[in-house]
Amino acid sequence: MAIDRQTHAILRIRYVGDSIPASFQIRFDSTVDYDYVQLGGHRYWLPAKAVVRTTHDGREDRNEAVFSSYRKFEAQSGVSFGDPRSNP
Repeated sequence: MAIDRQTHAILRIRYVGDSIPASFQIRFDSTVDYDYVQLGGHRYWLPAKAVVRTTHDGREDRNEAVFSSYRKFEAQSGVSFGDPRSNP
């Protein structure tokens, strides 16, 4: 894990499959990087990029995802009980 010394924000989380039995010939690790994103007039700390690497029989596969174009969705709802004419 990497943490910003000034803001204490998590910059990166790395997961390593270290408890996989030796008889299971697959190994993996995953890394997720975080960054600020402007969304709806506010800054949010969100995933920016993820990389997953697996190895099997000497072959390495890499899957990379870049998170962008975040959108903010909103909804409003209400609940009322009884006669709606009696509620202002």
